Amino acid sequence: MILTDETESTESAETAENTESTENTENNENNESTKAAEISRTISAVWNTIFMRVSALGELLFTASRAVVRVIVVAVLVLISRILLGLEWLGKHLKRFFKWLGSVIYAPISRYVKALNMGKTEISKARDECGSGKAFTTGTKVAGRIIFGKRGILVTVANWVLPIVSCVFLFNIVGYANNQSYALKLTVNGSFMGYISDENVYLEASQIVQKRINYSGSHVETITLEPGIEVNVVGYANTLNHYQLADKMLELLMGADNIKEGYGLFIGDAFYGTLESTDKVEAALDELLAKYRNGNSGEVVTFDKEITYTPGLYLTDSFVDEDETAQMLTSYKTVAKYYTVVTGDAHILIANKVGMTMDELDRLNPGFKNKPLHGGDQLKITQEEPFLNVRITRSETYTESIPYETEYYEDSSLYEDNDAIKTPGSKGERTVVANVSYVNGVEVGRTVTSRTVTKEPVTEVRAIGTKPRPSNSATAPGTTIEAGKLLWPAGGYYQGYAEGGLISEVTYAHGGYYDHKGIDIVCDAWSPIYAAHNGYVLEVGAQLNTSYGRGNYVRIQGDDGLVTHYYHMIEWPSVYTGQRVTAGDVIGYVGSTGRSSANHLHFEVRYNGIVQYPIDYLPKHAFGSWCKHY
Repeated sequence: MILTDETESTESAETAENTESTENTENNENNESTKAAEISRTISAVWNTIFMRVSALGELLFTASRAVVRVIVVAVLVLISRILLGLEWLGKHLKRFFKWLGSVIYAPISRYVKALNMGKTEISKARDECGSGKAFTTGTKVAGRIIFGKRGILVTVANWVLPIVSCVFLFNIVGYANNQSYALKLTVNGSFMGYISDENVYLEASQIVQKRINYSGSHVETITLEPGIEVNVVGYANTLNHYQLADKMLELLMGADNIKEGYGLFIGDAFYGTLESTDKVEAALDELLAKYRNGNSGEVVTFDKEITYTPGLYLTDSFVDEDETAQMLTSYKTVAKYYTVVTGDAHILIANKVGMTMDELDRLNPGFKNKPLHGGDQLKITQEEPFLNVRITRSETYTESIPYETEYYEDSSLYEDNDAIKTPGSKGERTVVANVSYVNGVEVGRTVTSRTVTKEPVTEVRAIGTKPRPSNSATAPGTTIEAGKLLWPAGGYYQGYAEGGLISEVTYAHGGYYDHKGIDIVCDAWSPIYAAHNGYVLEVGAQLNTSYGRGNYVRIQGDDGLVTHYYHMIEWPSVYTGQRVTAGDVIGYVGSTGRSSANHLHFEVRYNGIVQYPIDYLPKHAFGSWCKHY
């Protein structure tokens, strides 16, 4: 019985265990199924959430973009409307344009919003019908269609971006082409020289070569140059200038053994040889210029021709000694010139002017000593000039006169065609500042920089004569002197006497002081002095020494054989030597120059060199109360 109970108990236990094991297995299977369902629901919920969020985010993004675009467009339209207030026509069309532009921009955005909404609907439907897997697949297709479809984002972006990229690419190509360097490939006599920018470089280089090999000491007479030129794209390659090309051409033509580096000395366009160093020549020329400087402010001292030292390759036999060259450039040379004779020149005066002897002038101009001189004649002369002409420009200040104006009125007391000064004119003055240029001491240019008036001119008043002129003049006296044949030589006033002044002194023989050879007629200053008869002006001069001088004077050789003298004029006479005058012509004005203590005219009459008594030839006239005469 015990045994049976244990067996039953054992069986019961096994049965219980089997039952429990079966239940556990079933529970496990149920749990696994439940977990799978939960995972599936979780994944589905996640995908649903993701798609919903993406859809909502896309919709929000496009909605926001649309709102921003609208705000921007409205703001721009408002701003432009404010700016273009009053220009309704333009504003209306601009609004239309921006509306159109907004629609163009908004159209794809609206399309994408609709596509997203449709995609959202498709995804939701696929999830409800077929679960999350189908929803994921549908979402992928929707995204691909929106991005890569025929009217997708990628295509739209490409339609907008590709034209811009193409333009940028085109501009870059054009810019690259413009940045390419085009040059001329040059060959000379078949040898490649290099690249040059244009043909002028070759022409200038060939001229430089000709100058360098045609130096006076060179044995080279002619050269042959056969250039070849073609256009090449050289990128960023350097081109030769005319000096570099000249060096290469010279080396090609003459060979390396016949040329070497030096400094070509050029004065203007002339080649004077090659120097190994320029120090000595430059020092000598600086010292020469220093001799001409006086330290004035603004002073410029240079050589008349530009002196240059051009480095490069030169023929070996064109090199010159530096000391000898410096000595030559600072030396003097004799040059042939011409002197133009002016009226009044005498032989000895010309010799003194040009710094030559009479014999030297006679050798250059055969017969010079005995040949009469005439104004305008050309005489050959020689002068020493510096080898290099020096130009000096200085700022100079000087006084310049201002001419005065003249007013006229008629006066019946003067002979017709004559005039007399009633109010003397006075020249004005102004201070002038000018830049004056000299070459070898001779002025060659003057540029005025300023003029400042320091004294205004005074207008001169002249009377024009209307009194008929007498038809005759004094005749040669012969043995009988005929009175009244000379005109009274002075006009004006003296102490109220208006008929040409008063006689204040007569000749020594008739009561005047010792050796007095004429009569003195006192008049106011600037009273006119008339020619007393017809004739030629024999002499015009000035002798202003107050101890014995005549002052400014005139002598007239009359047709009647008489010679009349007129002394002490106030300024240089109004006539010139050799001039033909008629009785009554104004020849000057009363003054007090020379040996004189008051304004008066000293008047003399001579015949065949013998002093005559002027009163015997003149009309009767008034004597001063103090005048002794008999």
